[in-house]
Amino acid sequence: MSSVQFITDEKEKKTGVFLTMKQYQKLMHELEELAEIKAYDRAKKNAGQKRTFEHFIKELETPQS
Repeated sequence: MSSVQFITDEKEKKTGVFLTMKQYQKLMHELEELAEIKAYDRAKKNAGQKRTFEHFIKELETPQS
């Protein structure tokens, strides 16, 4: 990413960043792909395991790192 502009506070500490819409859209697309890969990996890891419906819903609602 070239020509990224940072937002700084009065002490010149970086507090934010400006991105072009193209850069932002690419970043969001990559994050969505990563989330799909992680979901696939979790599903593959848990393949064959029996879980309750409630446990399955809880897994979907729990953010994964």
